[in-house]
Amino acid sequence: MNTLRQRMINDLSRTGLSARSQQVYLHVVDRLAARSWRSLEDLSEQEVQDYLFGHSR
Repeated sequence: MNTLRQRMINDLSRTGLSARSQQVYLHVVDRLAARSWRSLEDLSEQEVQDYLFGHSR
């Protein structure tokens, strides 16, 4: 598991979100990586945040 994904898991666990919500966020990030044709390690934290927050509205 790469460090960005592990950090995201750690951050999500501290938010108080349900386990299902955390799974959804991780799934969306996996989709971002697939759509961008890049690994999560190659995506910046800002790119992930922009994608997540853009999809949460």
